[in-house]
Amino acid sequence: MGPSHVLLFALVVQGAPAAEDPLEVALTAFEPSPGAFRAGYGWTPKLPRRALRATVGDDVLVFFDLDGDKRLTAGEDGFALEGIPFVVPLPEVLLLPRGQCTLAFAGRLQELVLTREALELDPELVQDAARLTRLRLRSALPPLVLDEQASADARAHCDYMILNGLDARMGLLVHRQEPGKPGYSAAGRDAGLRGNVGFMGHYANDLWCWWSMAFHAATMLDPGLESFGAGQRDGAAVFLPARRGRFAAAVETPYVRPPDGAIDVPLYFSPAQEIPNPAPGTNGGFGCGFPLFVRLPARLHAAELMRFELLGPDGKPVPAFVSTPHEPASPELAGNKGCAFLVPKRPLQRRQRYDVVFRMQGMKTELTWSFTTAAN
Repeated sequence: MGPSHVLLFALVVQGAPAAEDPLEVALTAFEPSPGAFRAGYGWTPKLPRRALRATVGDDVLVFFDLDGDKRLTAGEDGFALEGIPFVVPLPEVLLLPRGQCTLAFAGRLQELVLTREALELDPELVQDAARLTRLRLRSALPPLVLDEQASADARAHCDYMILNGLDARMGLLVHRQEPGKPGYSAAGRDAGLRGNVGFMGHYANDLWCWWSMAFHAATMLDPGLESFGAGQRDGAAVFLPARRGRFAAAVETPYVRPPDGAIDVPLYFSPAQEIPNPAPGTNGGFGCGFPLFVRLPARLHAAELMRFELLGPDGKPVPAFVSTPHEPASPELAGNKGCAFLVPKRPLQRRQRYDVVFRMQGMKTELTWSFTTAAN
């Protein structure tokens, strides 16, 4: 649904339970396979040969003592998930399916201690929202944490949509509120305008759909974001960008999606129609391949595109829809989210390497990177 077609909200539950006793998980030292991990976006640490891991539910958390001081310090050491190649700065708080937890380490790095925060949010929504942790890491970006106030604002827009019968058939109208109508609020109106809105019926499904779109993915994959609001009610969902921090300054190094070295990249565009349409002449991108984008420094927003090509396994350019801030895909999104987008006209081939070449006027050299697609 609209430029930020995500309804991410946290359902407020009166009398939500207090945080449970800390969960203590054993840390085990291991030596990752060569090339299994690489630095994520925005930093260039030298990864040590050995790491620590802990199993929490279905996730295997991996930690890197980057400075070798036998401690793990938030913002200074590294964090990853097994099966995803990117290492990002270690967070203080991590959103997991079991809840949003503070991280601590005990017994000379023998134990990971997870203390669940007492969020006034529906536990099922928190569990679903945790899917974003994995999606951000697959995108070489640090995970986000849930913000309760932003979630309340996102929920407010969900309430408005349900009370006024707004659904996916109404296009960009789902982002707007009118004073005087049932459920109207200034905070909810702002959430609708700035957030992603979706109607997939299950918050985890909405996250996947937004992530595999173009414009909506750019909202979720802003490197400057640190937190978000999640809202959901009766099948309507909202993702609301909240606090900005570590990479909030103007991007000088373009961020690319999929990132260099990404694996298991999906083959298809989102199963949901994207509005505005990043692929003119299609049904909101339906039937296309997984979209690429480059988040541009402000100095390049007015520049002309010189080359943006996705090279297939045969080395030939893949037919695609390409747009930039200078030549946006849709008049409804004039700034093109500050990004250059490439949407393949057909699904990508499975288990193949693709190479990307990108250059805009004003860039001294071409930007090149590669990724590998998933099995299905």
